[in-house]
Amino acid sequence: MRAYILSIIVFFTLLIIHFYRYTQTEEPPFEVDKYPFFTSLEAALADADNVYKLDLSNKNLAKIPADIAKLPNLRLLNCADNQLTDLPAEIGKLKNLIWLDCSDNRLTSLRKEVFTLTKMESFICGSNQLTTLPAELGKLYRLRSFSCFNNKITSLPAEIGKLQKIQQFNCSHNRLTALPKEIWRMEGLKWLSCANNQLNDIPNEMRYLYNLTGLSFIQNEFSKDRKTQIRKLLPHCSIDF
Repeated sequence: MRAYILSIIVFFTLLIIHFYRYTQTEEPPFEVDKYPFFTSLEAALADADNVYKLDLSNKNLAKIPADIAKLPNLRLLNCADNQLTDLPAEIGKLKNLIWLDCSDNRLTSLRKEVFTLTKMESFICGSNQLTTLPAELGKLYRLRSFSCFNNKITSLPAEIGKLQKIQQFNCSHNRLTALPKEIWRMEGLKWLSCANNQLNDIPNEMRYLYNLTGLSFIQNEFSKDRKTQIRKLLPHCSIDF
């Protein structure tokens, strides 16, 4: 009887492990060039199920209509160069979105719904009026590229350490005075720009970023001695001061 019960436990354990691995399998890459860009929401809504890319950039938009949620297959959304002060809550319904550019607007914060888009691989929110990044940023675990350049951000959340697949991170032209020590957990990071901030030191844990090959600290406040120490800390990395 015990052997039978044990075999049942083992069976269901293996079943759970198999299910977990199946659900964690990466989806095949989206073939971006295969589909056209729609350039108006009206035209997109007329063919909603076949819309994969939508370019609403440079249209002087004050808001994005809630109807954006009616595009279930949308993968790429460009709403840069507008007059947006907020993103619609309905953006959280775009569960297939992998690329979002909301740069060059007037955003002062990022809606929590953005951070439910866990398929996102590229997120650009530069040239806005952001002062903080929420801890929920760490939920976008598939991100490979993130840019928050040219804002008013004073600190980065420790949760960025959860972005282990990220390869490019641009937080230049902000007001950062320190980097979180958890940054070393971004093990896929290859290029990091912290140019034009107020940094005078970095966490020594950054020595564990073995894939990091490019690093920009131009226009910061590092002492000559600390620059020398950092170069020794990251001998495999090309560093600009």
